[in-house]
Amino acid sequence: YTPQIYSNINIERDYNIMGNRRERCKVLVIDDDPLVLKMFKDILSLSGEGESSLSKILSNSDDKISQSLRNFSVDTATQGIDGIELVNSAIEEGKPYSVIFIDMVMPPGLSGAKTAEEIHKLDPNAQLVIATSFIDADIQGVSRIINKGILFLRKPFDGDELLMIAITQSENWNKLRNYEKLITELKAN
Repeated sequence: YTPQIYSNINIERDYNIMGNRRERCKVLVIDDDPLVLKMFKDILSLSGEGESSLSKILSNSDDKISQSLRNFSVDTATQGIDGIELVNSAIEEGKPYSVIFIDMVMPPGLSGAKTAEEIHKLDPNAQLVIATSFIDADIQGVSRIINKGILFLRKPFDGDELLMIAITQSENWNKLRNYEKLITELKAN
């Protein structure tokens, strides 16, 4: 059964996450657990082996919707310092990450809080999501350090929840970039 609501979806209008260009959103996942990294890739990328329930439901109604929802290019790093290097390289290439998921505890390297702080210095527009299984994670402390709201995703998480966070945060990132371009154009005129 496919709900009627999906029959009126306009892919170009409703799910064009990157604005006018149809390119893949870049997501970075920084976590020391290889199984968690694989799960992120499986849920968020078209090349992934797994699908969330939401993607399966939508793919039954229109395969273009499912592809659009899962159209993320997912890079991974097992340590904070490696993630910071990937962010720096992406900025230098002019293809920054829209969303970055960061584990709070990644021994023996940088903490998630320090990683978030350093990434925010490099790219204040990146949408940061802290993903952790630790109950005592200091999310408010991280938000204070980088002076920005951060989403918090408790492990274990649901695939649909992860997919919707990635979509929403990518849309937020894109709106911010479009706003900054508009301001720049207005100042130039």
